[in-house]
Amino acid sequence: IEATVLDVRNGSVSSSNGRVSLGFAPGANTIVTAEASNGSVRVSGLPSTSAATATSDDEVDDGDGPSAKTVRVGAGGGQLDVHTSNGNIDLMRES
Repeated sequence: IEATVLDVRNGSVSSSNGRVSLGFAPGANTIVTAEASNGSVRVSGLPSTSAATATSDDEVDDGDGPSAKTVRVGAGGGQLDVHTSNGNIDLMRES
């Protein structure tokens, strides 16, 4: 799943076997909870807090287990849940 210039507030995105790549528009406002069961969660240009084996901003975890991050986009006025079972999740701020 690949999406660019997203301006979402609430919802969910999921994939069973594949990568999820989401690029957020400059005016987007939501809180993203991202979990990859067998992959990594990578964040670029957005503040995040890590859980499980995930690492800090702009870094990649080792992908050897579940990875999860909570990411604030803009003012964080909503909730977007992102999940993949077998693949990576890429979250980024677009300019």
